[in-house]
Amino acid sequence: GGKPDGCCMLVRRRRLAGLPSMETYSFDDWGNRILQCVTLQLAGCSDRLMLAHTHLTFPHANGHDPQMRRHQARKLATWVREQRSSTPHLALFGDLNGDVHDPAVSQLLQSAELAPMSGETDWVSHLSHLGTPMACDLVATAEPAAGGVRVGEWSFGGSAEELLAGTWLSDHRPLYASLVLDSRQPSDSEPA
Repeated sequence: GGKPDGCCMLVRRRRLAGLPSMETYSFDDWGNRILQCVTLQLAGCSDRLMLAHTHLTFPHANGHDPQMRRHQARKLATWVREQRSSTPHLALFGDLNGDVHDPAVSQLLQSAELAPMSGETDWVSHLSHLGTPMACDLVATAEPAAGGVRVGEWSFGGSAEELLAGTWLSDHRPLYASLVLDSRQPSDSEPA
């Protein structure tokens, strides 16, 4: 109800060896969804890390949203596979408006060969505009055969109780994730 959508990605500057590059891609569909992509050169690491952030359409029970979500998942999976050929260290974040069991999210994860931060759905990260608690804010990683990137520790800010009571600042809880690159963990256990 009247809230603008947006994507935000924060990275600790001291983890960077240089300025990040940023690109935005459009799904070019009637959902008008985008993908925000930031490529980082991390200090002490020879490989680049690509962070991608998106927001899929909400799965309203109508004739077009489920179909549109499947097309968004297909387009996103194609993009992930194309990026992995040149940047194997990739993590996808986003409000996918569905958990890992949702048909579109499951299609995305399988087709793009992404591993979600968890296969469980025992958390609440979003209170939808319909009042439905959802576990839809996710991070998934693409792991190449040698080396790779994976989710280390992850957590949500705030509490599910605050979110459900409507006392939280947003209809989403922020997702914090530490990424482990080439089995090298951040030296002081802070998230990248």
